[in-house]
Amino acid sequence: MAVEPRVRRRRADITRRRPEISLRFVVVGGSISGLATAYALTLAGHQVTVIEQTNGKIRNSNGVTCPPNMTKVLKDWGLQSWVDEKGVKCRDFRFICAQLGEEVGTLPFGHAEYPGKIDAEFYFLMYDDLNTLLRELTAEEGVEIRFNTQVTDIDPDSGTVLLDGGETLKADVIIGADGMSSMTRTVVNDTGFDVEETGQGEASEILAVGCTIPAEEIHRDPALNALLRPGEITYWLGDQYYIAASYSSPHHLYLNLWTSLPNTDAPLLDGWYGTTDLSTGQVQLRCLETGAEPRLQRLLRMVRNLTPIQYVTRARFENAVDESATTCLVGDAGHPTMPYSIHSIALGFEDASTLLHLFSGITHPTHIPRLLAAYEEIRQPRWDSILHAETFLRTELSMPPGPQRDERNVFISGFKQIIKTESDNGEDDMQTMVVYNETISLYDYDVTEAVDDWYSKWEALLNRPTATSSTAPLWTEGHHPTSSVTVLVA
Repeated sequence: MAVEPRVRRRRADITRRRPEISLRFVVVGGSISGLATAYALTLAGHQVTVIEQTNGKIRNSNGVTCPPNMTKVLKDWGLQSWVDEKGVKCRDFRFICAQLGEEVGTLPFGHAEYPGKIDAEFYFLMYDDLNTLLRELTAEEGVEIRFNTQVTDIDPDSGTVLLDGGETLKADVIIGADGMSSMTRTVVNDTGFDVEETGQGEASEILAVGCTIPAEEIHRDPALNALLRPGEITYWLGDQYYIAASYSSPHHLYLNLWTSLPNTDAPLLDGWYGTTDLSTGQVQLRCLETGAEPRLQRLLRMVRNLTPIQYVTRARFENAVDESATTCLVGDAGHPTMPYSIHSIALGFEDASTLLHLFSGITHPTHIPRLLAAYEEIRQPRWDSILHAETFLRTELSMPPGPQRDERNVFISGFKQIIKTESDNGEDDMQTMVVYNETISLYDYDVTEAVDDWYSKWEALLNRPTATSSTAPLWTEGHHPTSSVTVLVA
C-alpha cells in the first residue's frame, strides 16, 4: 500500500521581533487550541510543556471550518501549502427551506467579481488531519506533551501547576486550553460564566450534532449529488433548528445539526425524535415521514453515529487573564463558542497567534503582565463580536413560521445581487450590502494587524518601570467597546 507523501511545509519566519529571553509556558489541555498555542509559542522562541489528561488519540472524525481569519494564521505560520493540499475551498453559502425544499437564497463568498473580496480563502478541513499536523509540528519544535496527566490545582500567584502524581511545574505563564469545562477558567474567573437567559428567563440549551457521511453514498443519490456540490455550505432552515452540510474532503460530507434541547423524551424538533444518552457520546436520530423535505430526510437516513454536544449559551465573562497576570485563557476555555460553528476552531488559532506576536518581542520578565493585559484587551472585543454574531445566527436560521421568517427569506434572497459592482446596486440593495460587508468583516480579521496596532500605541510603555504592587495595565483607555454588529453568517 502506497504511503501518502508528507506535505512539504516551511517553518514560519517570525522576523519582526525576536525575544531576548526564553520564557517557560505550561499549557493545560492538549486538543486543537492547546496544540496550536504550544506551537505558536515555540515559534516565538519559548519553552512549552502541554498537560493533557487523555491518551491523545484522535477520537473526532468530523470536519472543520477554516474561515479566512484562520487561513491567515496558518499562512503566517508557513502552512498555506498544507491547507491547499488538504482543504476544500468554499465559494457560497446556500439557504434552503427545510420543510418545502425551496431555495431561499445564496450568500456569495470569494467571488472575484465582488470589489470587497477579502485576501484569504475559506476552506473545509478534516479534524484528524489538523490534529495530526499540530502533533507533528509540536514534536518537531520540541514541545513536551504529557499525556494521561491530570492537573489538580493551579496557583497563579506562584505560577505553579500541580499534577495528580504530586509533581509541581513552575511556569512564567500558564495557559488554560482545557475546553468548555475548563478548570483554569475558575482560577481566572472565580464565578466562571454567567448563563445567558432567554426571554422566558430560562437558560438556552442547544444540542449540537456533528458527523461525516461517506461521499460515495451521496454520489449514489442523483438529487443529493446535484444539490451538494464541493465548495458550498448548504443550510436547511427549519422550525427551531437548522442543518448545514459541506464537503470537508473529496471523500466526506460534513453534516451539522443545531436545535433547542427540550426536556427528556420530548421531540428534538418538529418531525424528528431522538433517543439521547449524552453520557455515552452518541445520539441516534431517525427521520419521520413528515417535517422535512425528502432530500433532507434521505440525507439524514445516511447518518449512523453522531457526535453530540449539549451546549448552554453563555454570557460573556469578566476576565481572560487572572489578577496576578500569570494565567490566561485560550480556545473554548475562554470563549465557548457554539460547537461545530464556523469560528469554533478559528478563534483558538487567533488566540494562539496573538500570543505568538505579543511574546515574540519580549525583552524582560517584567513585561509579562503588560503583554497579558494586551492579550485580554485585543481578544475580548473579538470574542464578544463572534459570540454576538452566533446568537444572531441561531435566531435567524431557526425561526418558526410567520411574518418574521418571511422577512428573513426576502432578505436572504437579496444576496444574489451582491456580486454586482457597487455602482450597479440600487438603493433597495444597500441594506443587504451593508449586512454583507459586516459579515465579511468578521472573516477579514487579521491577528498581526491587531497586534501591530497595539504595539504602535503602547510599545514604549514596555520599557517603563512597573510597580511591583500592581499589575494593572497602563493602556485601559484604549480598550475597545463590545461590538454590536449584526451579521448573517458567522
